[in-house]
Amino acid sequence: MDRDIEQRFNHGCEWLKQERFEEAIQDLQAVATAAPDHWQAHYHLGWAYAQHGDMHRAAESFGQAVALQPYSPDALHGRGWALGQLGHDELAAAAIQRAIAMKPEVAWFHADLGLTLRSLGRHDEAVAALREAIRLDPKLRHGYMNLGAALLDQGRFQEARDVYAQAGLLDFDNADARRGLARALSGLGQHAEAQQALQQAITLRPEEASLHAELGGVLEQQRHWAFALHEYREAHRLEPTSASHADNVARMSLELGAIDDAIAWFERAFASDPSNARIAYSLGLAYRHARREADAEQSFRRALQLDPLYVAARVQLGGSLLRQHRSPEARTVLAEALQQSPDDANVRIMLATELVDLGSRDEAYAMANEGVALAPNSPLAHFARGDIFLYAQQADEALGSFDAALALDPDFARAHGGRGSALSKLGRHQDAVVALRRALAIDHEIFEQFSEMKRDYQESLAVLGEHRAEETAPSDH
Repeated sequence: MDRDIEQRFNHGCEWLKQERFEEAIQDLQAVATAAPDHWQAHYHLGWAYAQHGDMHRAAESFGQAVALQPYSPDALHGRGWALGQLGHDELAAAAIQRAIAMKPEVAWFHADLGLTLRSLGRHDEAVAALREAIRLDPKLRHGYMNLGAALLDQGRFQEARDVYAQAGLLDFDNADARRGLARALSGLGQHAEAQQALQQAITLRPEEASLHAELGGVLEQQRHWAFALHEYREAHRLEPTSASHADNVARMSLELGAIDDAIAWFERAFASDPSNARIAYSLGLAYRHARREADAEQSFRRALQLDPLYVAARVQLGGSLLRQHRSPEARTVLAEALQQSPDDANVRIMLATELVDLGSRDEAYAMANEGVALAPNSPLAHFARGDIFLYAQQADEALGSFDAALALDPDFARAHGGRGSALSKLGRHQDAVVALRRALAIDHEIFEQFSEMKRDYQESLAVLGEHRAEETAPSDH
């Protein structure tokens, strides 16, 4: 081989090592042009193009290397990797499997095969390939990260937790390992531990909006609405054009009873993503909280324009029309919702809630009972029926429904709160205080969300005389 060509090839390889990709491409392309049979020039040129972000040319260069040297496992792997980056996963898997057959001891071949198999939805094979990669190289960091993700795909949260914990030990400054660990812990229901893992990740990368958003989600799972709101606001500060972050801020504002703030944030979110039917629906709900029924109607209609199958938006539209005393239109819309989703218990529960608000109690009871019949194991269905009874001042019936909800979900804070309110109305004030305190223990901010629960709690304390004792009792010394 010409000495000048070989010297230029070596220069190109050196540029590649130094991550000076434009110089590497220039030298290696010159070699490939002058010596088209130089398969290693095509191979290294493939990596130079890949690192420079040109995957199409990378795949072409790797392909030329394979054509010249079809039994090179490195060239086959490079071509497979590039094809995978371009979304040609079947071809990618076949190429990498051929490389592994020739050189089975290379850990990153197995790791890249696992990544490709995961993209194909072949999860068990992906996990096996990634475990083999780690067996061959116990310090292969991206192997652990991809294995953790593959396990999360399958809901194998305990295994994923262990894998991400190991990744964190290999690289203490790996924020993504802590993010993965948090996802696994959340899947196991260990939300406080997930919160801690995400806080550690944020310490490592404080300016990453998605970490703050994920922390907000974990705090939301724990019903820490105010803390969740803080994280969602921080995510939005870092990515101010994100509709998702604005939507999260709006939802938490609504949970905390800041209706005007919620409306402003939902409006901002919808302006950023005007094709999002769910945000339009949520904006409608916020308008309804503010008793702005005409605006709510417009938002629900917009949601239905974007998604004609959005049954919840159709039900809420019917409710908004009812409150505007447009009963014929409302009943047509609600009938359409029932026809659209005849076996959906939630639709019947929502309809029942709308009907009871308007004094159509017999219809509301019938609709609520149908909802429970359709979903007898749904705590929400029983709770909603209890809420309807409570609204209608039928505390005995409400109590039975709340008890049924709690039998299915003993930690259902709103059901404990509803039960406490029903007991208060029945004059069973001691039991009411116990139930309402239980609700508050599960959800520390529930009284801020539902002022009627707080009112019933204070009234029961007043009857029992406890409020005076709590205010005047001497401190222990």
